[in-house]
Amino acid sequence: MRKFWMPTLLMALFLGSCQREGTETIPVPVAEKGNFDFKTERSIAVDIQFETHGLNLQPMLGTPVDVEILVDGRRLQVGRAFVKAQGVTLDVRVPSFTKHAWLISPLTKAELAFELDHAKKSISFEIYQSAMGIHARKQVSEEGMYLHMAGMRPEGGSNSRDFDRDGVDDDFDEFPQDPARAFTMMEPAWGYNTYAFEDLWPSQGDYDFNDLVLDHRIRWVFNGKQERVEAAGELVVRAQGAGLPNGLAMQLLEFTPETQSYQSLPAGLLGNLGGHLSQDPSGAANTAIVSNHLSASLKSYYTNLNDVGPNRIPDTLRYQFSLTQPSAAFVRTDFFLLKGDAATGQADRSMEIHVCGRPATSAANTEYFGTYADKTGNGSWYKDHNSMPWAMEIFAAPLLLGPNNAVTGHNVGTWTPFAYPKSKVRIDIAYPGFGTWARSNGRSADTWMTQSLSDKIWIPDWQR
Repeated sequence: MRKFWMPTLLMALFLGSCQREGTETIPVPVAEKGNFDFKTERSIAVDIQFETHGLNLQPMLGTPVDVEILVDGRRLQVGRAFVKAQGVTLDVRVPSFTKHAWLISPLTKAELAFELDHAKKSISFEIYQSAMGIHARKQVSEEGMYLHMAGMRPEGGSNSRDFDRDGVDDDFDEFPQDPARAFTMMEPAWGYNTYAFEDLWPSQGDYDFNDLVLDHRIRWVFNGKQERVEAAGELVVRAQGAGLPNGLAMQLLEFTPETQSYQSLPAGLLGNLGGHLSQDPSGAANTAIVSNHLSASLKSYYTNLNDVGPNRIPDTLRYQFSLTQPSAAFVRTDFFLLKGDAATGQADRSMEIHVCGRPATSAANTEYFGTYADKTGNGSWYKDHNSMPWAMEIFAAPLLLGPNNAVTGHNVGTWTPFAYPKSKVRIDIAYPGFGTWARSNGRSADTWMTQSLSDKIWIPDWQR
């Protein structure tokens, strides 16, 4: 049995409707407005500033500040930054239903509760001095949050030092002798995110979202300036219900919390590639190919579906990449399907199917936009005439909730993998709350993915 585990970090979702040409139109839960992007995550920029009042902040510099959330009764670390004179900003991704978080000082174990009520959350600490040294607190009161006290360390700790001079205290530096690297964060913090695709774009399909199901996690490496420098990840190919020789590719995008949108990054940011990533011959900026025929790239053929093909423990594809220069941007990996061409037996590089709201690359054939069921245009990407998408990324954290989830029987550790629908079963049938969630633009039933009908989802024997 595949084991699911995570050291530290975070989770998201998007969906699509599809139907084969020439068949009766499938009724789907129409989103209330066309700008709903079916996210199951919230991305928050937590900005921390210090009002020094002329005092020396030096004793606090290089010490960590963490953000934690509560999931399934457990505190989960979803962000880390290190104190700097100019302040710090944390890139925090949390489940869409998460409303509260805690700012934590690992040094003193002090914490400050705050609300995730804006896309950018600003928190200002006041610096003051006492007989015991320099302190930081949210309010000038004894209830303030103490981040650090000058000259004092946790019991058993050493005096402050920074061997590689990267601005991160050696007690918290994962790479204490490497000035280019300081710490790592896993995304998501627990379990895996799940990508699910329909592959008949721009036509509709059967809306069961099992043409390709991938579980994904990534570990980012940051330097002392809170900039991303490299990453390594895993893609677990859990199901393949497609009849086409589909491929898979990746692009790097920048996420902007204020607008909750994705933009292209400067060309040339994606550097060295390793594992199952190779150069994209199209030349599209910051893209790489995972496979031009995904089934052929696996150790053996399987579908992991109820009605066709063998069921086997899925293969895991591992990858690595570096950035050509450190990036302070909120960088996101976007995996997208390359639609297969039955005539060539390979994927068509120009036929890209992305998660809703994420832009196509420059190699995409734009002549298909606005044809058949596709209504891409005016900043809206990969939605059909019902404002529904063809692909989704399901953020892992909601699946920790699970008491009403029909797949708790194969819970591994504390994470329950998203259970995809059986072949030819629409996702809004397998998950009754999905329609309510879509029609409300995400305001209601935001934990729909935890409540499925057990006879409508498929769990392979190896997963039971």
